[in-house]
Amino acid sequence: MPVMKRSICIHDRSIGFLFIKPQGGDDTCRAEVGYALAAEYWGQGIATRAVKMAISDGFKELADLVRMQALVLVENKASQRVLEKLGFYKEGLLRKYTFHKGAVQDVFMYSLLSSDSMP
Repeated sequence: MPVMKRSICIHDRSIGFLFIKPQGGDDTCRAEVGYALAAEYWGQGIATRAVKMAISDGFKELADLVRMQALVLVENKASQRVLEKLGFYKEGLLRKYTFHKGAVQDVFMYSLLSSDSMP
């Protein structure tokens, strides 16, 4: 299953990216969502709008997709707000899950189901 990759652009200039990575095999019902935005554009609603469009497209284009999920570092409150605004559910804490900036970090798991209503 190919990864959906998008550049987040303003005035034909890339300021970030996002992806939806469908799982393979017996797990085609789920996909991982990830995104990043240049710091100078934080807090303007850009990530929220871009991710909303991408997940809408993802559920339409990927026939078997039932669940999108995202992992967010515990200290990344802004990214947590992006997902919560879009109707993602915080499922829980994954302790010592990933290596980031020289240390093993905790992350939150978020999910959105195709049956969930998105604002």
